[in-house]
Parts: sequence; C-alpha cells; structure tokens
Amino acid sequence: MRPTAIRADALPVPIRPGRLEERLGRLLFYSFGPRLLRGAAIAPPDELAPFERFVIPRSNGRGELAATWYPSPADPRGAVLLAHPWLEWGQAYFHRRGRIEALRAAGFHVLTFDLSGFGGSSPPDGFWDRDLEDALVALKMANPEVLALAIATLKKGMEEG
Repeated sequence: MRPTAIRADALPVPIRPGRLEERLGRLLFYSFGPRLLRGAAIAPPDELAPFERFVIPRSNGRGELAATWYPSPADPRGAVLLAHPWLEWGQAYFHRRGRIEALRAAGFHVLTFDLSGFGGSSPPDGFWDRDLEDALVALKMANPEVLALAIATLKKGMEEG
C-alpha cells in the first residue's frame, strides 16, 4: 500500500501549552537533559566584517537575545536566520568552516543569534521556539523586502573543529 501524502495546510495547528505546562516541561528538560556550561558571548572574528551586533527583545518581555547581522556585500537574494545547535558556543558555532562567508558570497544576508541561556542571551523563559519566532520577526523587520529563511543546525553527525 502506498503512503498517502499529507498536505501541510491540512494539518491542524497544535495548541501551545499553557505557561505552567511550559515551565514544567523546561524544568524536566533541564533536570534530565545534558549539562552545558554557560559560555560567554564570543565576538565574531574580524574576517567576518562587516557585521553588527545587537539585541532582540523577547516578545514576552523577559530578557533579550544576543544577535549578529552579517549583510550581503551585493544586492541580496534573501536573508537567512541561523539557529545554533545545543552547544556551548552559541552563535559562535557559525564563525567556523565558512558558513557565513558562503551564504554572503551567494548573496544572502545572515542573522545569527544565541538561544536563551547561551552566549550573550538572557536565561531561558519558555521553549526555544519562542526565541526562533522573535529572531524571525527581527529578521523580517531588518529586511521586509527580502525572503527570509530559517535554518536550525543539529549537532548529530557533524564533526567539531
């Protein structure tokens, strides 16, 4: 029997957990999840200039997210939001291996940010999808005329270095 394709617009939007459930979920995650040392915010290397460091206010009004904007040197084809994996480096994860340089060379603006509890961002206050929503809003406000794309990077299968 062939699998039936499911259209994304046909799926119901999941109901967001209430504040209490979200706090309990976060408590369980931090109680039983991996332990990471909170590292200090790492400034981008000079080779990535020009860039602009700024903060994104959280929509719930509790804290802010540290972010860095890397403009495209040419007419932009779009803008990319890079969300780092669960690593203590935070957005500095993207300072390596030419990820930002490659996107800029391809004509994309790049926005990186520290998820809650990483680098220069405030401690967590909710699930990280709220951080991603806030960063996407900041990306669209910075460039309302270009297409925005969010990319979350997973650690699994990626070598360090």
